[in-house]
Amino acid sequence: MAYPRLGGCGAWEMDGSVSAGTAAFYGPYKHPEDTNGECYYSDQEIDSMVARANVKGFQISAHAIGPRAIEPLLTALENRPLSQKNPLHHRIEHFEFPSYDQVKRAVDSNIILVPQPGWTWMDSQYQKPYAFHLTDHQFQSQIPLQDIFDETVPLEDLRVEQVFMAGKTMNSPSLTPLKLLVRLIFSRRRKI
Repeated sequence: MAYPRLGGCGAWEMDGSVSAGTAAFYGPYKHPEDTNGECYYSDQEIDSMVARANVKGFQISAHAIGPRAIEPLLTALENRPLSQKNPLHHRIEHFEFPSYDQVKRAVDSNIILVPQPGWTWMDSQYQKPYAFHLTDHQFQSQIPLQDIFDETVPLEDLRVEQVFMAGKTMNSPSLTPLKLLVRLIFSRRRKI
């Protein structure tokens, strides 16, 4: 049986990207220094979008990279779990620079997180816009896989090749790719 879903990128993008300077952070970028990114919707607009979709029983899947964009989306999703008619969980795509509090709240709300650690590896090997644009603190907060696994957040769409490509470039030196796969398997058994 198919359940109603909506979102992803496009109309459900809460912010932009690091390389464009539009991923929404609380502090300014290193380059350019005059921006901290952009939230594409106000808190009230996000709350209203989520409320309208939730009343109709839709699973929501929304893009949010920076912590300032994650916050209003997470708040709206926390306040509106899916109805019993739809067993799917709401999702936050990317969830790339969350605070520890945001990770914990996502766990408590059973929201599925869809990080993409392969981008970390690609950035470190080829393009390098994250190191150029972000402060050291912002850069080090990228995809905190150790925190996510410690909180047993349900993860989805984490591809094996992304895990192995990300390897040691992830900001969790004690979390090797093999440990990550094992924890992913066990977290899915416990939570989903």
